[in-house]
Amino acid sequence: MILMRVTEIEPFDSTLARKIQSVTIQIENLTQQLADYRRTAPERAVRKYTAVVEANKSDYEKGVEVVMEKEMERAQNVELNLDGFIGLDEERVDGVRKAWMAGNEKLEEVRDEIKCVVERLGMAKEGREVVSRM
Repeated sequence: MILMRVTEIEPFDSTLARKIQSVTIQIENLTQQLADYRRTAPERAVRKYTAVVEANKSDYEKGVEVVMEKEMERAQNVELNLDGFIGLDEERVDGVRKAWMAGNEKLEEVRDEIKCVVERLGMAKEGREVVSRM
């Protein structure tokens, strides 16, 4: 008795083959997109976070500047009136007035120095960003 092995062959379906090839290409494209997203997601997240922080920081700095200006105006509008005090000699009153005015001038100088420091900080951050891109 002779045994023969019979192999069944199904007819080739070209439509099904094209669909399989199309799905395979889609899977490869989606896999590539996923890999790209995984590569670029941290950088995009950092950019968005930095933008939010910078926006909030500038709003905060504007608020601080407004408060400082209001306080300076209020301090400049304060008048030192010691005329009603009995027993104060004119020299002492003049000394207190001069000390008060000198204090106001020093506060204005400190405010200007703070603005310069904030500007230098901004320039340093820009420099750091340029160096980090290299």
